[in-house]
Amino acid sequence: MRTVIHAVFAFSVFAGGEGSADNPTLDWMVGHWCMEKQGTTTEELWLRPAGDVMVGLGRTRTPAETTGFEYLRIVEENGVQSFVAQPGGKPATRFAQTGSGTDWVRFENPEHDFPQRIEYRRDGGKLQATASGPGEAGTDNVFVFNYTPCESVQPSIEDIEVIKSLRIASNQAIARHDAEAVASFLDEDYVITISTGAIERSREAAVESFAAHFAEFPDVVYVRTPSDITVSEAYPLAIEYGTWTGTRTGHNGPLENGGKYTASWRKVDGAWKIHSELFVGLYCSGADC
Repeated sequence: MRTVIHAVFAFSVFAGGEGSADNPTLDWMVGHWCMEKQGTTTEELWLRPAGDVMVGLGRTRTPAETTGFEYLRIVEENGVQSFVAQPGGKPATRFAQTGSGTDWVRFENPEHDFPQRIEYRRDGGKLQATASGPGEAGTDNVFVFNYTPCESVQPSIEDIEVIKSLRIASNQAIARHDAEAVASFLDEDYVITISTGAIERSREAAVESFAAHFAEFPDVVYVRTPSDITVSEAYPLAIEYGTWTGTRTGHNGPLENGGKYTASWRKVDGAWKIHSELFVGLYCSGADC
């Protein structure tokens, strides 16, 4: 099947590193890029590297519907950077890096029907992607995508992933009974409604409560599992919904409780902090319930 890959990629195999002649750093291409033409928007969003992989997402849409999407990544395979594309989630197609400079890079796969060459260039605040390959009558078909940074403030996949990772780290801090680490995830004017309905109206009060709880129940563990995170399009805010469980040995034996929760996150000086939380207890089993 002939597939036009309209992908912008942004990648450095080693984030912030110097790269090498064979595998240059491409962190200058990280970002959220858009192009509009005749009522159709093509956009690419790339996360920063994690380990030796950078993950991206492409989408083509009209005001009424999404007309196409693809999963993208850049990896180092056998010592060579490879651009890997999965249009529509189909099996992966790989393109090996064959050339690069200060502000451009090229990947090729001569065995692929179309495209066989993918090239990207950065020019100031603009990013150009070119997909080319054999056409009819022996001529090349060339598709050019001229991208600029997306103007609208849109929910960021990167922000969602950051919040998920912070929630995991917060769970881990509770599991090891580190009250100071728990505090590091909370906003200065943090407020929490705990599962029984009681309200703690400051970060300090919440941390003191955790410390006392850890001292009273040496094996207590709470796990909060997000089911949905939405980032505001208008403000540096996000909302998280999920379920929670708690286990501990009470004065009269094992106890387990749980329910649902909502958390409000606020971005402060570029860092996400939990601004407020509401926990509702929906079940409890054990003699001390």
